[in-house]
Amino acid sequence: MRILVFSDVHSNDNNIQKVFKSEIYDRCIFAGDLFGYFQFEYSIFDVLKHKETDFVLGNHDIYFIREAYPALFAKRFSHLNKAMLSSEEYDKKYGILNATLSRYPDLDLKFFENSDTTKRVKIDNTDILICHGSPDNPFDGYVYPDYEDFEGLFNNYVFDILILGHTHKHFCVEKAGRYIMNPGSCTLPRGTDKPSYSIIDTANRSISINEVEQTILFKRVTSNKIELI
Repeated sequence: MRILVFSDVHSNDNNIQKVFKSEIYDRCIFAGDLFGYFQFEYSIFDVLKHKETDFVLGNHDIYFIREAYPALFAKRFSHLNKAMLSSEEYDKKYGILNATLSRYPDLDLKFFENSDTTKRVKIDNTDILICHGSPDNPFDGYVYPDYEDFEGLFNNYVFDILILGHTHKHFCVEKAGRYIMNPGSCTLPRGTDKPSYSIIDTANRSISINEVEQTILFKRVTSNKIELI
């Protein structure tokens, strides 16, 4: 089976829609951050409904749930509140939360009721662990390509493939037929000007990281604020 893996859409699905149309695959895995940076449109939810997609919530998604679906946040994610910015601080830093909520005052996030920041799936006898950040801090942990303790992740967690997001930087590390990978961001790559995604082929346990031509014209107002051109 061919699994399309992508992450960090941040409310703009132009690039991944291009991949959906051009790539050959059987199902999808999304490693979090549907929201943030760009102006939200309801059509972004179609990304998670596409081609039997397994997904986790990213840190930006939790911020939007806290504001737009406080009952769900209180029930499932209130333990994260101490690690989170206030809504005012978040909006000052990223400049998109209040704009989205004022445009969509009744934003419907019931789609996320059974979701979390981690998920385990088994596909073709392949045990796949999905975390947005890191296994020990899925909300806001960072595992970069030069991470110093990949050995610890291999030793301390059970998986055949560990899929991470959050950093917007792609990599794939292998040890004895097990893998830790990040597909990078299909919207806002860091360290390169090319958005990226991955394909897992469970038949031969192979992983490829593929780049796609950028179709989103934007400028950075600050390191965290983005405006479309």
